[in-house]
Amino acid sequence: MELLLDSFLSFLLLYKYIGLFVVSLLAAFAFPVPSSSILAAAGAFSAQGYFSLSMVLLSAYLGNIAGDALGYCIARFYGEPALKKIGFGKILVHSKYKVLEKYIETFSFSIIFFSRFITGIGPLVNIISGLTK
Repeated sequence: MELLLDSFLSFLLLYKYIGLFVVSLLAAFAFPVPSSSILAAAGAFSAQGYFSLSMVLLSAYLGNIAGDALGYCIARFYGEPALKKIGFGKILVHSKYKVLEKYIETFSFSIIFFSRFITGIGPLVNIISGLTK
């Protein structure tokens, strides 16, 4: 894990704000990257004068929004055909999926809002929201 974090810190120092944007995008899209640690490191680097704090926050914010939107759009436009193609089409007609679809339709705002505070489910909510349209 240390080697992975060292690689990401080197990536951050080399590519600065674009690197932070990419790490935030990947984390929001559902790749397991240490975005919280990278953001904390970027904050520490900005305190030392290597980065601008406002640009760090803006880069991370925009990367997170782009990753969320990318996950939603891919699931929205390619999710159902891709699931059917690889043999998971039964999920889409299952009764529990229909209940989940109805629940997301009813409480979409609160689900999306509260999923931002629980790290592991944010990307899943975007994908499920895209699948349920």
